[in-house]
Amino acid sequence: MNEELLQRLYAVFDPGHALTAEQTDLYVGLDDVRGEADIVKRMSAKIRRSRGEPTCQVLAGHRGSGKTTELFRLKNALETSARKMFVVFCQADDDLDRNDVDFPDLLVAIVRQIARQLEEGAGIQLKPGYFKNRLERLGDIVTREVDFETFDLNTGLGSLGVTIKGSPNARKEIRECMEPDTGNLLHAANDVISKGVLELRNKGYGGLVVLVDDLDKMVVRH
Repeated sequence: MNEELLQRLYAVFDPGHALTAEQTDLYVGLDDVRGEADIVKRMSAKIRRSRGEPTCQVLAGHRGSGKTTELFRLKNALETSARKMFVVFCQADDDLDRNDVDFPDLLVAIVRQIARQLEEGAGIQLKPGYFKNRLERLGDIVTREVDFETFDLNTGLGSLGVTIKGSPNARKEIRECMEPDTGNLLHAANDVISKGVLELRNKGYGGLVVLVDDLDKMVVRH
């Protein structure tokens, strides 16, 4: 077997790359060794049967064990079920410095991803509310200029996220400003998400599901 073919085979089966839901020919079920029957079926059933009540589930495992692949399969199952869900897939590694993460950083990243994907996938533009006021107070720290006359949640939090990820000094200042107000920050995030859920239901969706991946790669600041 020549080296070029070996490289091509490795690229296909590299455990560092998750399989998409469409790559069913490459998927290998691991229920026998995991000790549980169809993890995606169980997780999706809990979400679909929740009758609109929030649920929280954690999918754990060592790196390379297939967590991201199963999350892609869960996303596909929820989007194609009779009670169609709108699924936001957040890959935390895209928005955060994996070597230094704190709660405000993660919350900003998740809310931004929700805003972006709702706008792109369902034509729903979430109102910035509290986040606009907070970003105005952080205006001197944020590295990208923000037009507050045409402010929207996706671009505003995107600018904040770029600053948090790219500048350790600015990240420290932003945390010092946001952490004492964590309660209001969390309340504002829940308010934004609730309004998004309401608009999704008006469009015929069964609800909103947020899948957050890559958290096992994060180093939490102490």
